[in-house]
Amino acid sequence: MKPIDAQLNDHRAKQLQAAKDERSHRYEASMRIIDIAATLVRLSLPFRGHDESQISQNKGTFCEIAQLVAQYDPVLSTHLNKSSQNPKGYPSYLSVQSQNEIISSAASVVFGDIITEINEAKYFAVYMDTTPHESKTDQLSIIIRYVQSNGEIAESLLAMCAACKSDGEHLANYLLSFLAKNHLDVNNIRRQ
Repeated sequence: MKPIDAQLNDHRAKQLQAAKDERSHRYEASMRIIDIAATLVRLSLPFRGHDESQISQNKGTFCEIAQLVAQYDPVLSTHLNKSSQNPKGYPSYLSVQSQNEIISSAASVVFGDIITEINEAKYFAVYMDTTPHESKTDQLSIIIRYVQSNGEIAESLLAMCAACKSDGEHLANYLLSFLAKNHLDVNNIRRQ
């Protein structure tokens, strides 16, 4: 018979290995989920449906594609089964909060890529407009138009926010602040 300290060491080693295996499994599942999200972002498709409950027939593009992939992928299938059996203690990475985090991360990457493209193009045009919102505040949008390195014209909506005031001075100050914050040179504007 093994001494008690050797038995405890063996038990602890098994626990550590199980935790390591679990981390590896969650990592593999999360990579599949992020790939699904990246595909939706690349295709400019919506993530959510109107009802994402278990009984819903249309949970939204993100959840529906994750369920589809899980039918053919044992890693994602096992992951989603574990999360449905223990919803409070095992993350599915499909929740609205997880989707928002993935969308936010993807938006940061895409936004950075667009800013890089604009700087590579050097010259750009700015379009700004305000639209009244049902909350009685004006929504300000900033669109940048530029020529990509392959010669194609691109337009990107880079900002959409509430405009405190919609007079020329406030809009100009907001634009100058936005350009400076995103390292875009105001002297490279060729049309506004």
